[in-house]
Amino acid sequence: MKLSGQSSSRKKNKKKEIPVDVEAIRLINFMAFEDTGWIELKPITLLFGHNSSGKSAILRALRLLKQSLKADSNNGPLIFLARNQLDLGAFQSALHRKPDDKNDTERFMVFCFRCTLSMQKEEAV
Repeated sequence: MKLSGQSSSRKKNKKKEIPVDVEAIRLINFMAFEDTGWIELKPITLLFGHNSSGKSAILRALRLLKQSLKADSNNGPLIFLARNQLDLGAFQSALHRKPDDKNDTERFMVFCFRCTLSMQKEEAV
């Protein structure tokens, strides 16, 4: 899956897009998933499963990564709320919870993305 992130350039504070090729993802405590294990993304990836099995959650995670990479914000590494984009609400609403989970004090979410960054040298003028 091809994405692009922003990198700050020292020349005139221009933002430069860096191509990112996401090869695999792993989600821990995100929406329907306690731990997905590594999900390899190939040129053609099919998602199928029963209703409420987490297919949409995987797509939301990829959209969350994309909008976070493109964001011009210092609000944190992942942008859960974005105007005119994916809106997952507060961190707590996207957090995976077990029905019998009474301890709400130690909650965390982990996104792992194995990717390749492609940067080319700028040609001298």
